[in-house]
Amino acid sequence: MKRTWMAALILVLAFVGCKKAEPPSPIVKMMQDAGSGDVSKTSDEGITRWLDQHKAVLIEVKQKCIEVRASNPPANWNDTTEGRVCANAYLLDTGTPLKTGDKKY
Repeated sequence: MKRTWMAALILVLAFVGCKKAEPPSPIVKMMQDAGSGDVSKTSDEGITRWLDQHKAVLIEVKQKCIEVRASNPPANWNDTTEGRVCANAYLLDTGTPLKTGDKKY
């Protein structure tokens, strides 16, 4: 009887301790390759600060985020590391003027 409870406890702890792995993300990989460190363990504030200091990466990240968003990501995308990176990237100014049309005033 004791062994049964111990085995059950071990199984429960194994399942509770497991975190579902996220699929690989080219956006997150791009940031990590540029030197950001482990983005999945970084706070939103840290992601925003890092992107703000690396404008070239920010521009690329924003472009890729637009592409991902246009492809109808899953409902839980905002809870993923990639979704958090994109949400924080949208908050920042890339420093380049937006093209609003060909009108000249």
